[in-house]
Amino acid sequence: MATIDVKKGDVETKQMIQVLVEKEKERRNHRNNNAPSIYIVDSILRNLSPNSFEPCVVAIGPLHKEDEKLQDMESHKVTYLLDLFLRLPSMPDRKMDECIERVYANVEQIRACYAGKMEAYDDCQVAKMMVIDGCFVLEFILRKFCQPADAKPSGVSVSRFHSVEELTNAGVNFKRNQDKRWPLAMEFKASWFPCFGWAWGKPTFTMPVLYIEDHTESVLRNLIAYEQCSPLSDTYITSYAVAMGMLVDTQEDIVKMVDSKVLINNLGTNRDAANMINNICENVVLQDFCYSQQCNQVGSYYDHCWPKYIAPNMAGLRRTYFSSPWNFVALVAGIILFGLTVIQTYYTEIDFVEEQMADNIHPGLVIAGNRVRKRSERIMIKNYFSKFKNTAANPVVLDEKDLDYHVVNPQAVQSNERIIPVQETDTLLRFR
Repeated sequence: MATIDVKKGDVETKQMIQVLVEKEKERRNHRNNNAPSIYIVDSILRNLSPNSFEPCVVAIGPLHKEDEKLQDMESHKVTYLLDLFLRLPSMPDRKMDECIERVYANVEQIRACYAGKMEAYDDCQVAKMMVIDGCFVLEFILRKFCQPADAKPSGVSVSRFHSVEELTNAGVNFKRNQDKRWPLAMEFKASWFPCFGWAWGKPTFTMPVLYIEDHTESVLRNLIAYEQCSPLSDTYITSYAVAMGMLVDTQEDIVKMVDSKVLINNLGTNRDAANMINNICENVVLQDFCYSQQCNQVGSYYDHCWPKYIAPNMAGLRRTYFSSPWNFVALVAGIILFGLTVIQTYYTEIDFVEEQMADNIHPGLVIAGNRVRKRSERIMIKNYFSKFKNTAANPVVLDEKDLDYHVVNPQAVQSNERIIPVQETDTLLRFR
């Protein structure tokens, strides 16, 4: 090792440096030349986002053990330790003593796993810390993933509630809960025929009425904190707050809930109410969601084709054309005008076809001494000539109306079998 050059008389400084070097050598020997596996994040990275490197609820190990905001969880750790050893079929106290002895025998190896902050604790403190923290982690895993077959599952996977605006556009009506026996009940009733909800009733989502006052946030936060801290209490209030946080995304959701009378906002603006609902469950852990069934029902309904794609477009049409009487009158007038245009186009096309048919009649044809000019007259003459041509093969009886016309330009109507002569000027057209 390089010799440290110090000035004469600076013996104390030299001795201090040697002491530090000896401690480092001793620490490396105790670690048995094993590199640490638990590190302290460098300040350059930590300062970018300090909250990302700090525990929110509980501290495991020595790095954050002295954090004051995490001290409340130390008593919960002891509770988890006791529950873990009570799982053993016999002699839990003896098993606990054996656990402590084995941990204490490996204190030096445990110290080597940490890259700092272990010098402040003696061996007894390190052993106590590892036993409590290790048993807490084991009991937490057992509660989370090793439940008995007949136990009520926790942390059930559920679909996310869609926002109030999305559900309203999908045709869902919101209704106040009138059940006094269970005021926090939520219920979803889907329509039998989603495509004809206007005729057989729209799907209805029944939910509790929320009165938002100045003290509402404080009351809800205290109730949620009580449910978080008490292991024996149900999570009704926490579940309700989480469900409201899913339903409310923006102030437009608050407006629709106020219109449906499931929310009374006395706090101020709708944005303030939306922010309060969205932030009230921040950093809250929920294991058992009481509204999981209703949440899955709403998600299943919304994922169908009609609510997800067609119903929002229908809602847009209602807002555009049926939002006021004048919009409705304008829509009806437009439909009538369109119908009249179609009828006019139809008859114009018919007249055009008739004109094309009449143009096939000889232009020199004259009736009663006058040249035929109207299309209707020319079409009528064409029909008569068609009858005349078919008379030879299939004789027909003509009424008097068919014999009231005079023909100029003598001609003969030829059929397949014989020629029917036609009299000349100003004589009645007759068959012979």
